[in-house]
Amino acid sequence: MKNWISRPAEVEAKVLEWQKRFPELLDVETITQYVGTKVYGLAITDKKAPRAGKKVLLATQPHAHEPATTAAMMSVTCQLLEGRLLDGTPTKLDRERILRQVVFNCVPLGNPDGSSRAPVEYWDGSYCNNEEFWCWMRGKDRKTGKMWKRLGRWSTRVETDHPERIGIVYEQLNEHEYAEPNRCLDSSFFRMALRLNEKHGCDQWLDLHQTEFEKSQYNCMIILPLVQKELPPHIQAYNLKWGEEVVEAMRREGGNPIPKVEPLNYTGEQAAYFRDLWGPLEDRIPVITSEIQNNNPRTSPDMQRRLEEACLRVSLERLLH
Repeated sequence: MKNWISRPAEVEAKVLEWQKRFPELLDVETITQYVGTKVYGLAITDKKAPRAGKKVLLATQPHAHEPATTAAMMSVTCQLLEGRLLDGTPTKLDRERILRQVVFNCVPLGNPDGSSRAPVEYWDGSYCNNEEFWCWMRGKDRKTGKMWKRLGRWSTRVETDHPERIGIVYEQLNEHEYAEPNRCLDSSFFRMALRLNEKHGCDQWLDLHQTEFEKSQYNCMIILPLVQKELPPHIQAYNLKWGEEVVEAMRREGGNPIPKVEPLNYTGEQAAYFRDLWGPLEDRIPVITSEIQNNNPRTSPDMQRRLEEACLRVSLERLLH
C-alpha cells in the first residue's frame, strides 16, 4: 500500500537507508530486544542550525497491534528527510523551518517483537472481527475462548494458564517474562523513549495509539493524562490547548473526533499503571495521547495513517517560532 511502512524488516531497512543518506539530519539509537529484533529511536533536525532555542517533540508507538501509528511516523520522517511522502508526493510540511527550529524524536516501532508476530500488515476489519482481533492482541483464554486478561508484566512461571499463542501486544523480556510496553519501564519502548528524552530533552510527548471505537459514532480522539487535574496549572493548560488543536486537525482531515478532550478514564489496576509509570513524566512534560479507529472498514488504513499524521503535523508546527 502507498505511504505505508509498518513491518519490522521494512522499518529497519528504511531507517538504515536514511541513516546513510542523511547524516546531517538524522541520528539513530538502537536497543535489541530479547528475541533479537531492534527498536530504533530517531532524532531528526538540521544539525547545522544552532541547537539553542530548538524545541523537541517526542512521538512514540508502544503497541504492535496499532500499525497505523508506525506508518504515520515513517511517513512524516520521510517528509522531513526527503521532502516527500513515501509515494513521491511533495510534502506540505514546512520542512526547512521545522528542521531548523525543532528536534523530532520518534520511536516508530516500539515493539517489533510483537509486530513480527502479527498476521497482517494493517487491520481494516477484513481479516477478523474485533473479538478475534482482541485475541490476537492479548491471546485467547483457553477456558473461555475470549481475550486473555490484561497484565502489565507477567511470567509464564506464575501465569500457568497463559495462552498458547502469546498476544502480539507483549514484548518478551527474558525466557519467562512478558510485558505490555507502555506499562513496564523495562520494556524496550520505555527504555528508548527515556533515552531520547534524557539525551535531547522534551517539550511535548505525543503517544500514538489506536482503538476500535466499537459501537461509537466517532473514529478518533485525543486523551489527556489520567492525572491531568493534578498537574501544574501551566501543563494542564498546555495539554488542553494542544489537544484541542489536534482534534480540529483531525476534523479537517476528514475524521469524526470526539469533540471534547478529556483525561484518561481508567480506574483500579489499569489506572495504577498509568499513575505510577506516567505520572512523574506528565508532571513535568506536556503529554497527550491519540486514538484512531482500528480494525473497522469505516476507517481505512490510509485514513488511519492520515489521522495519525495530522496529530504529528500539528504537534510539530505548534513548536515553530
